[in-house]
Amino acid sequence: MNLDAKIEFPVIEFRSSDLERGTNGWHQLCKKVREACETFGCFEVVYDTILTEVREEMFRLMKDVG
Repeated sequence: MNLDAKIEFPVIEFRSSDLERGTNGWHQLCKKVREACETFGCFEVVYDTILTEVREEMFRLMKDVG
């Protein structure tokens, strides 16, 4: 078993313009998220306007689940 193997998963950028329901950007984002979840079971979100408190709470909750 190779313990040095890298685990890679999709990185999806969330842009404010893509978060408006019904837009082309919204549909493309939904497609990327669905494909990432179906293929990898997870993905990394890149969204520079997420508040630090929200990000920290998300990681705290993820630790509780795991």
